[in-house]
Parts: sequence; C-alpha cells; structure tokens
Amino acid sequence: MEIQTGEVEVKSEYVEKIKEPSSSNYWKTENQSKFSSVPPSISKDTYSIEEVDVSPDLKRRSPIVDSRPLKFRKREDKRVSFGENTEILISPRPPQSDLPEPLPEDQDIDSLLLFYTNENHFEQFTSDLSKALDNRIESTKSNIISALDHLKDMIAYHKKIPTQQEIDNINQENDSLHNELQRLEMELAAANQNIEIETKKAENEENEIERNLEEIKAEYDKKIENLTEDNQHYKKIHNFYSNLMNLKADRKGGIFRCVAGYKSSEISFEIDMTGRFIRYTPLECKSQVGNLLKYEITDLRQTELSMLFTRILKHCITTAP
Repeated sequence: MEIQTGEVEVKSEYVEKIKEPSSSNYWKTENQSKFSSVPPSISKDTYSIEEVDVSPDLKRRSPIVDSRPLKFRKREDKRVSFGENTEILISPRPPQSDLPEPLPEDQDIDSLLLFYTNENHFEQFTSDLSKALDNRIESTKSNIISALDHLKDMIAYHKKIPTQQEIDNINQENDSLHNELQRLEMELAAANQNIEIETKKAENEENEIERNLEEIKAEYDKKIENLTEDNQHYKKIHNFYSNLMNLKADRKGGIFRCVAGYKSSEISFEIDMTGRFIRYTPLECKSQVGNLLKYEITDLRQTELSMLFTRILKHCITTAP
C-alpha cells in the first residue's frame, strides 16, 4: 500500500519563491543584490529578510530569532521542508534596527532565512499554512489507518496459513489419492480391454451362429423344396395306384386288356406277353398320369412303372378267365 505525501503550499503574494544555491559561491557580492531587491508585487514595507547561521545545537542563534512568536525549525524526525538545508522562520516585522546586516562573503550555505511580514499578511499566511498542515495531517492519518487495516488483514491472513505438518499431511493424502486413482485407472483399462476381447469373441460367435443358421436354413429350404416335389409326385402315383384297385382286364390270347378309372377318367391299355419283352400299348389316355404307361416295362430305371406293371400283371393274371 502506498502512503500519500502532502505538500505545503505557500502563496506567492506573501513570500517570493527562493531557489537553493548550488555552491557556497552563491553568496558572493555580485549575487547579494538578489536578496536585497524587492519583488514588484510586494512593497518594501511589507517584509524584510534576515539570514541567521544554523548550527545543530542552535547556540549561535541571535536573541531576535529566539523571540519570534512562530518558528518552523528543521528536524530529522518531524519537519516542514522548504528546501534542503534550509529552515524558514516567520514572524511579524521587527523594528528597523533589527534588520540584518549584509552577509559576509564567507557565509556558509547552511544559513537560516527569515521572512518578516506585516500583521495581516502574517495571519493570512499562517492560516493557509495551518490548513495545509491540517490537510497533510489528515491525509497522513488516513494513510496510517489504511496501512493499519491492511496490516490487520495481512496478520489475519497469515494466521490462516496452515502449518508445515498440515501441509505434509495434505500432500500425503494427495499422494495416496493419486495412487488410488492410478490403480483404479489401471483396473478400468484392464476391464475395458477384457470387455473388448469378450465383445469381439461374442461377435465372432454370433457371426458363426448366423452363418450356420443361414446354411441350415438353406439346407432346410432345399429339403422342403425336394419334399414338396416328392410329395406332389408321390401323391400323383398314390392317386393312380388307388384307382388301379378297380382295374378290369380281359385276356385274348397273350394280350390283356386293362381298364382303370383315374379321377373319373379311364385308362385303357393292352399288355402283350407273346414276345420276348412284355410290352404295353396305351389304348386310351385321358389323364396325364396315363403318359407314364408309354414306356416299356423293361426300363427298370422307371421304378414306378415296374411297380405299376407288377400290380397290373398280377391283377390281370388272377382275374383273367
């Protein structure tokens, strides 16, 4: 926190601003006229200048200086500074006989400058100076209070700072939590890896099962199709054989004439057993099943024809006259 510094303002209408000399040669004869001349804005009767030597123990001060009613002296611990190594004493105008003599040429730079004003100017000047000092005191007091408040806050903050043991305990707990977190992360990574392996394995098994199901389904469909065709075929044969139960045959020599009904249709054919081969000749076929009888019975590749012929032949032999 930065503490503000105040400044004392001295109005130019009461005291002329005097620059500090840069060396001891400043007080030579050619520059003494600067302090003997009167500023144009202030009459010569309103002030006078007296230079008094300043020493640390103040023993060399003249009685006229000690009798001044208001003094501003330079101090290390408290002071109002108007320039380095310079102290200004302000008092009412002294008698004419008390005006200082011309300064000697060897006068040291650490001299005391006194400004004398009349009563009105002195009161106004002291009033303004007092106000400026009061403002500076209030500002300093406010800065000190703010600094104390800030110091209290800092003390309260530092009281909240944990001890080294508490810090070590917190660090140890953080390390333990960090190790536990790493362990859990490793377990999670291993679990995820196992899940991925099991997932891939299950996917492979599922794909294998799907392929097997597709193969089984294709084979099943094929078997169903074959069974359907066989069913239709055997159904036709079954119907045809059933109608042969009503077969009627007559024999003329070695030729048998058979007539069988098939779904209200008749199938007529002749069986010739006189030759080397047993032949049959369709006489009348009104059904598509009858077309099966156009083959020779000796063609054993047609199993159903052999069965049919065997049944017809047996029936014809047993029923023929």
